[in-house]
Amino acid sequence: MRRSLGALMLAAALLGGCASEPAAQAPSAQAAATTPAPTPTPTPTAVPTPTPTPTPTPTPTAVPTPTPTAVPTPKPTPKPTPVSYTYVRVSSLRGPVRVDRIVISRVGISLPIRNGVIGAPVYERVAYHYPGTSWPGGHSNTYLYGHARAGTFLKLKYLRAGDIVLLHLVTGSWVRYKVTSVRRVRWNDGRSTLLTSTERLTLQTCTSYYKTADKLVILAVPVA
Repeated sequence: MRRSLGALMLAAALLGGCASEPAAQAPSAQAAATTPAPTPTPTPTAVPTPTPTPTPTPTPTAVPTPTPTAVPTPKPTPKPTPVSYTYVRVSSLRGPVRVDRIVISRVGISLPIRNGVIGAPVYERVAYHYPGTSWPGGHSNTYLYGHARAGTFLKLKYLRAGDIVLLHLVTGSWVRYKVTSVRRVRWNDGRSTLLTSTERLTLQTCTSYYKTADKLVILAVPVA
């Protein structure tokens, strides 16, 4: 009997399973909540391709063409106007005539002449007429002196016999003398300042800074 009941129940179960499939149940809300939402695939961001910056082509700098410097044409050096000398003979003078300049071309002496004063200062670049002595035309000794310094009477030491000395008369003419001797005398020898009985020119300077140094004396006579 028990074996017949079990067979019937097994047959009913087999028939029920073949008759229809059990209905699918809807997922519960809890199950839906726990189901993870699908992760969206990120859309790739387009990386912009950098536009290459064009390298500017350097503009060539124009090198200025140097302007040629004009070389000035040298002006010709004007030739010195020759000095016109009007000569007169000392013997033709009617009396003593003062002089205001002495020129000795060979040694480069050209100086104005002033009246000397005993005991007064003696300046450079000027010759002095010794007081009490003669002037050209006075038939005696004309005595001129000056410092032995550059630009004054320093170059008297280079004179030699035969050199020409010119004296400019205040009347505008020139007279000429020729050197006859160049000598040294003692500092206190005053004989060359004495008056003479004939026309003579005496030039004197010192030979040192010492007061007791020798003097240089040049004697000259008129050119005939």
